[in-house]
Amino acid sequence: MNTAKQFSPTIKRLTTLIERRYNCDFKYQPLAELNINSSEALKLSLSEGLPVTAGDWVFFPVFLGESLAGAGCISNRDNLTDRDLKYLNQVIRLVLEASLKHIDEIHTLSDLEDHVDSRVRNNVVALRPFQKNLFPLPENDVTSALNFPFLIESQKAEDIYKMAIEIHSRTNRYAMLPLEDINPAALAKPEDLRSLGHITIFVQDIYALSREQQTQILKYYHSPRGKECPQFITGTLSPIGTLKDNPKIVSELVPLLNIGYLCMSKSFAEYKRENVLDFFYDCLTGRTSV
Repeated sequence: MNTAKQFSPTIKRLTTLIERRYNCDFKYQPLAELNINSSEALKLSLSEGLPVTAGDWVFFPVFLGESLAGAGCISNRDNLTDRDLKYLNQVIRLVLEASLKHIDEIHTLSDLEDHVDSRVRNNVVALRPFQKNLFPLPENDVTSALNFPFLIESQKAEDIYKMAIEIHSRTNRYAMLPLEDINPAALAKPEDLRSLGHITIFVQDIYALSREQQTQILKYYHSPRGKECPQFITGTLSPIGTLKDNPKIVSELVPLLNIGYLCMSKSFAEYKRENVLDFFYDCLTGRTSV
């Protein structure tokens, strides 16, 4: 698979956004091509998640999982304030990391298919024969493409709620209900939860979930699900890095809930105004790879 070709539309759209909004140059450099004056110290800073200034350029780290994948690079930054740079860091990581994650998952599926011997009986069904012929995804239908959980991190509960409404509205689900409005008995078994149908279940704060509820949600996502089943959108006021080691949180739940992960450093209104949300959805649904 040609990663560069898949990634190119995302880069082009992000470049247009940055150049139009901030009047500065932007490019993306993969780790293999990254050369910051041959300084290992600067690369180490990037690996620790810190932007790096070198000459006329500012390098913003971009990760795939926990590994440094490359850097978004900005020049002609004389008119940029510290606030602008902080915002650019968030936007670059939000857009590029979502796109890289999507491409990596597609590569993983492709590798799995390549290693399946069709002459041997197995339970693996290859995706390729079905993707374009039987199950095409219409341009305006993101319902199936966004059928996975989201985790929204923000310092304001109000912005978490607004972002949840925005995500829900794009999935064409018929209702968004707070978890407390769901009958507790419906969480007891995955099949009972599935029977609630095509709705969004909103959890304002992950810490509001009991360990029993967390385990029930975990079992639900490990069970067979169709596109008409409920989707969870969960919020957190705490940094995602603090969740996995917190005894109140079932550790296996965090990587599952943050398949769609949004870290909001600014208000919902600002993300909406800059069209950053469109980039994020495009990356998650694969539209930037078309």
